[in-house]
Amino acid sequence: MNNIKVVSYQRVSTDVQDYNRQIEDITRYCKNNNYDLIKSFSEKESGKNKIRPELTNLLNYISNNTNNIDYCIISELSRLGRTNEVINTIEKFHDNKIGLICLKENLITLNSDKTINATANLLLTIMSGVNTAELDTLKYRIKSGLRSSILKGHAGGSSNYPFGYTKDSNKNLVINPDESIYITKMFELSLSGKGTPYIAKYLNNSEIKTRNNKIWRDATVYGILTNSIYKGERKYKGEIYSIDAIISNELFDNVQNVLKNNSNKQGVNNKYEYLFDRQFITCGVCGKFYFPHKRANKKDNVYKCISRRYAGEKCNNVGLNISKLEDAVTRLIEFEYTHNIVKSISNTEDLETQLNLLETELKENKLFIKKMENKENNLIDLFTDGNITKDNFNLKITKVKKDKTEINNNLKNIEAKIKNINKQIKHITNKKNINELIKSGNYSKKEIYREIIEVIKILPFDNDTYHFKPYNCEVVAIVLLKINGFVYKIIVGSMHPEAKIILPYPRDESNFDYNSNVRYIKI
Repeated sequence: MNNIKVVSYQRVSTDVQDYNRQIEDITRYCKNNNYDLIKSFSEKESGKNKIRPELTNLLNYISNNTNNIDYCIISELSRLGRTNEVINTIEKFHDNKIGLICLKENLITLNSDKTINATANLLLTIMSGVNTAELDTLKYRIKSGLRSSILKGHAGGSSNYPFGYTKDSNKNLVINPDESIYITKMFELSLSGKGTPYIAKYLNNSEIKTRNNKIWRDATVYGILTNSIYKGERKYKGEIYSIDAIISNELFDNVQNVLKNNSNKQGVNNKYEYLFDRQFITCGVCGKFYFPHKRANKKDNVYKCISRRYAGEKCNNVGLNISKLEDAVTRLIEFEYTHNIVKSISNTEDLETQLNLLETELKENKLFIKKMENKENNLIDLFTDGNITKDNFNLKITKVKKDKTEINNNLKNIEAKIKNINKQIKHITNKKNINELIKSGNYSKKEIYREIIEVIKILPFDNDTYHFKPYNCEVVAIVLLKINGFVYKIIVGSMHPEAKIILPYPRDESNFDYNSNVRYIKI
């Protein structure tokens, strides 16, 4: 066969492998059969992944070049994948009148006249099923092997075993005498009433590193204090296996009660007290989150950056008074939703009319696409049956593809417009609902604010002074809020701590008309 144009696909599963052998085999095959290899696709992806970038590129390429390609060549069937999705991929080749050549299996799925090779396709279906079964068997063996290893007391496949344990020469998980001392210390400190931040600070000051050679965090400490492995119960896939214990059952259970009681108390104290707990405020210096810090004397409670808890990580960003910041944000939201936002709400009927027109246009374009596809298939059938010349076929198919491309582009534009209008309608509906809640006063601030505030970021102010009319206010921080796609700025001043000045952001402050644009909110 001469003038046969082909593409190739090569795949390996890991970065340490290469597909040079596959390329060499395919290149040699094309040379021996006088095939014209016009494009090659290679990637390093697992065969169990149904979606692979280069495989997707291959399918897109052949669908746009059906007249210029006769076959796709692979070194062996497993390169195309190890799941039943392989059959769907082959069908996509056939839909474009392109056959698949498997070198190892010595199979060609389409005959020279583009008809289906029934024998080859039957064998490929069987082989694909075998590959899928092999993959399932491999998964089962791995899981079974890990379970058997853990049952024997081995460390398992991972080197990331728990702090306090190590792996001996027989690959068994055994107690690490040096680390186990600190495990016991953590439980004893917790039982004495010390919180996880205190225990993390104690470990860091003692220059003890975690299993990953990092500093201790309160969340890491909490994970250890709640891990039953330290009382001799190792959990794996819902089952419990015995292992040498570092602490007693009694000590572990007592610590769980302490943690539970502290959690309940924290929930009672924080349920309505703090609006922006649980990592809601972001630090504009280090990127960590702010947490509400309550002093023992219940005065000057502030939101602080979490970096203050860890030695060597303090970013020195400013802390802000809890009640004043929350009140400023509350006033801003209530003002926006009861005045400006309500005024800016568009007429939803106009949007719905536009939506109906676009949806009608979308249906019409989809019908046109279907007609173009039918016309395209008819032309291919006429050409393959010899009822139309090649020149005439190329002329007509080019026109069809051009029309099809234009309609597809129009479809994308229509779909984008529909998506945008639906987004606007949803946005307006949410605004109306929230506005009604705010006006009624019967709403949970914490829940509503988490719905409408996208970002709260605290930035320190670099300049020594920054003057605002009518106050000469030395600015110490700027709080940025993103609400419903709009960004606002809260100016925090030290000269007049009872006032917060709120204005839209960004603005050119040098040309800013304070009398008409700034809203003053006293707190």
